Amino acid sequence: MSLLSFSHLDPIQGFAIFDDVLSFAEHALLWDELLARRWEFVHQKRWIQEFPLRDGSPLWSDTCLSAPVDPAKPCAPFGNTLDALVRAVEDKARACQNLLGQKGEAWNYFQLRPTLYPAGSALSWHRHNPDKTVGAYIYYAHTTWDPAWGGELLIAPPKTAALPFSDTPATGFEHVCEKDSLLEEGFGTYIMPKPNRLVILSTHAQHCIKRVEASAGDHVRLSVQGFFHKEDAAHAPHRGPV
Repeated sequence: MSLLSFSHLDPIQGFAIFDDVLSFAEHALLWDELLARRWEFVHQKRWIQEFPLRDGSPLWSDTCLSAPVDPAKPCAPFGNTLDALVRAVEDKARACQNLLGQKGEAWNYFQLRPTLYPAGSALSWHRHNPDKTVGAYIYYAHTTWDPAWGGELLIAPPKTAALPFSDTPATGFEHVCEKDSLLEEGFGTYIMPKPNRLVILSTHAQHCIKRVEASAGDHVRLSVQGFFHKEDAAHAPHRGPV
């Protein structure tokens, strides 16, 4: 049975955490299906500047969609356990209308992109373009995790959301106002990458993924993540990392 473990439904900097999102059998099967996919390093074909070089070597797999809005990409139903995850995300999104708005009005589909963080990888502080997405989600698909392995999702306090959005990728030349705002507050929230957990996040939330520690060994932080979008020719979907 899925549980709402915590919610902070401020539309500016809010988030919600749901645990035991899939059944035990569905979660185990999804893990196996994801591992069997074709994976590549995020910079394998070109430098994806949304992943700063200092953040190690995450991997990802092909993006698919919850609805048929792009004929070039696979969409649900997939005929595998991703269908169960699509249903779960849609169900939990209904409980987060303060963050996302109502399906059919604010958004009508979301992406599913499997992303793998091995030991040594991370994702620097960032936030998403509010003109391209109304929010994001992360589902932790790995079946085991230890708090000593790192990989936590860190969320900054609401004050940082007041900064003007810069669509320039963080290539290592940090935005001074962003850094100063984070240091001025100097506190926030952490969320463990607990297996079978779903996090839904406001598009304004400043956040990062802490480095997966060397103690994780061959264990990986494997998530399915994506953005909630409105099908609208005037708004190209956000394609960066969650």
